[in-house]
Amino acid sequence: MRFENKKGLTLTEIITVVAVIGVASLFVHAVFIQNWSYYTDRIARADMWSDANRIVESMTDNGRQAAQIDVSAKSDDEQTATMIAVDGSVIGIYRMTNNGRFEVEREDGLIKMLSENIDYENTEFMKDGEALLIDLALADTVFARRVNFVTSTEIYPRN
Repeated sequence: MRFENKKGLTLTEIITVVAVIGVASLFVHAVFIQNWSYYTDRIARADMWSDANRIVESMTDNGRQAAQIDVSAKSDDEQTATMIAVDGSVIGIYRMTNNGRFEVEREDGLIKMLSENIDYENTEFMKDGEALLIDLALADTVFARRVNFVTSTEIYPRN
């Protein structure tokens, strides 16, 4: 018996197609994962930049109103910077804690969270004469990788 009209694929052709699809999918998967991790790193950095900007703007605004800035010694738990007005009233108390929180307590008692990504070991308030120096380090974990953002600024109270 002879088959005149041969239809269908041979086993070799099917295996070849499956192998080509497998190799192509590995390549696409590798490119996707690499781009996804880059994308999430960039988002984490943008979020930390936004937090740092919010902190610096808030402290700068209050620093311009302050006649004096007091800084507490850094302990294992927290450090504070207090902005004091000309009349002696407290404009704001900036507090960073070892659990990554950076918050400000306003004169009306309202506490506002500015960031939850503070790297406490590498962040510090320091006095330089009348000026307040801030070394600000933020950190986040993305896909089991640590993403860091570091900045510094100097704030002067009004004269």
